[in-house]
Amino acid sequence: MLLLRCVHPPGGAVALTAVLGGPHVLALGFGFVLVPVGVNSLLLTLVAIAYNNATGHSCPHCAHGPVHPHPPVTRLPLPQAEIDEVLADYGDTIDISRDDLEALFQELLGRAQNGQSKAHNA
Repeated sequence: MLLLRCVHPPGGAVALTAVLGGPHVLALGFGFVLVPVGVNSLLLTLVAIAYNNATGHSCPHCAHGPVHPHPPVTRLPLPQAEIDEVLADYGDTIDISRDDLEALFQELLGRAQNGQSKAHNA
């Protein structure tokens, strides 16, 4: 989960259940991997696929451009190394790619430069 920068609390819950489950989990042996973990994982996957198809979401998440883009008047160059440094300094896992973060920043910059920011107009 850390290597792929994916936040997935149920993954932690499975590990915790296996450790704290005591004699009940021990009695299941390797069957614990199939039932309940395997069955629950399959059901969660099927529900996620159905939800994503019904709502038009993509999995894995693929960023898209804003509905009403506001390109910045003056685009600020953001070296990838600096974005990586900021993400590292943040000290937490954020489920957003470097490219998505830069696109959000440029959109916010464009809105501020074009007077479209609500905070700017307040």
